[in-house]
Amino acid sequence: MLGIFSGKSQHPLADTKSAKELFERLNQSDPLEVIDEIDSWLESTSRDDLMKPQRRVDVMFQLDGIGTSAARKLVREYLLLSTNDGRKNQKLWLASHRYWHQLADSYRHLIDQFEADKKLREDMKSSLPSMYARLLRAYGGCLKWDQFRYGPSSRSCGRMQGEYSCRQKKIAGLTKGWMSAVRKQASVSNI
Repeated sequence: MLGIFSGKSQHPLADTKSAKELFERLNQSDPLEVIDEIDSWLESTSRDDLMKPQRRVDVMFQLDGIGTSAARKLVREYLLLSTNDGRKNQKLWLASHRYWHQLADSYRHLIDQFEADKKLREDMKSSLPSMYARLLRAYGGCLKWDQFRYGPSSRSCGRMQGEYSCRQKKIAGLTKGWMSAVRKQASVSNI
């Protein structure tokens, strides 16, 4: 009956073929459009409980990679933009700021969900260190864009970054190699 009550996800990115098409299209789009579109994909993917956990993580990592590449282009454009063009400046700042906050929120949601369920935590044991590293990198992006507006950083962002950093160290006993995942993500976020 229309698949409404089936246990299978109806999310467009649950299907490998349609996800691949979307990723190819996003890779060829304007960075500002990419950032705007990825926001909604991040939220819907992280919250789709019917999609297989490993598939959700794989899709999140793909969206993260595409979004981070676009975000790097936007930060360059933002920093080179003259201060006389306030409207364009504001548009770039809002899109980038929103992207990093949505990315952090999506990873935080997935991590919390995986950590709350013992079976899921065990199944996702190999992906958790990378997810923590990417979450911390996303928090770094949040703080960076907060500072571009010369305003105070969000206290909650810094507090959450510290909390998840401690949790990451705690699970380091579960999986070897977590430090290499942190270093890899740290090198990716350098401009």
